[in-house]
Amino acid sequence: MAKKATDPGRYRERVTVCYNMPTTADDGQLIEVPVTLYRPWAEVLPVSGREFVQGQQMVATVTHRVRMWSDSYSRTITPRHWIIRSDGTRLNIVRVFDSRNRRRELELECIEQVAGA
Repeated sequence: MAKKATDPGRYRERVTVCYNMPTTADDGQLIEVPVTLYRPWAEVLPVSGREFVQGQQMVATVTHRVRMWSDSYSRTITPRHWIIRSDGTRLNIVRVFDSRNRRRELELECIEQVAGA
């Protein structure tokens, strides 16, 4: 039996894709308000990690690969978006690509930066 695009299968984690919507405050100041694009099922895989000292503070950087079904919403994702995992972790999107050029699945390269690690 073939899987439907809505069946998570290996995509077991519900993530939230967000972006900043520029708007104007009451005093005329330009502010950016975070907005949710949508909440797909995804597979989040850690790829690599490193620690370094920046400004006398230890900083850890973890790279993740996020896979999700390709649809009309996911094809609008750019590096200006970010992902919030179910545990609240923010993953900044660095690159978005269709690894097999079949418009069925997207892969996102993301970076999680943890200060004070």
